[in-house]
Amino acid sequence: NGDKTEGMGRFRPLLATAVRRVNKWWVLSALLPVALVLLADATGMDWFNGKSLHENIAVPILVVAVIAWLLRTRQEYSTYFALITFQVFVFMLREIHFEGAGTIVNVGSAITVVLVLRLAWRTDWNVQLPKIDWRQVSALTATVATYAVAILIQRRVFRGVPGEARLHVALEEVSENFAHLWFLASCFIGWKRTKAGESE
Repeated sequence: NGDKTEGMGRFRPLLATAVRRVNKWWVLSALLPVALVLLADATGMDWFNGKSLHENIAVPILVVAVIAWLLRTRQEYSTYFALITFQVFVFMLREIHFEGAGTIVNVGSAITVVLVLRLAWRTDWNVQLPKIDWRQVSALTATVATYAVAILIQRRVFRGVPGEARLHVALEEVSENFAHLWFLASCFIGWKRTKAGESE
């Protein structure tokens, strides 16, 4: 019990600071893909809502993201970055659409979550908090939020909303690609400063 209390005590400063420092507007951008799909539908921009467009660009976006995260992980020797790289790679495999991809995503994502929680539990956040780049945390939080919206759409949580059936595929595909883009963009946040040799 003493170890568990001590561990929770280490999480408190992280959670308290995260609530204050994570950019709420970035997280709310998870709803932007939905707005864009509705706008494209209202203005007749059928090319934007086309499934083939988003399926064709999904893998290239994630390939670039995997390479970028690999390079950053190699430069900074960060275990957290290595886990992010692994998760991006898992999502890339999912977008290739081969047999068993769904299982790989589920197992790979579960492994990532377990390892991240284990690493976070062992981290002394009172020491690490000053080193955190909260812009990058905000971008990664927005990534998770956007994937969450895509999953809710995929599970037909909004099936009762008028027009959802007609736009379901577009809503899911666009939300997923925006999440992929957030994954890619978050890699570059703070990278230039680190390359210049400044502390995080």
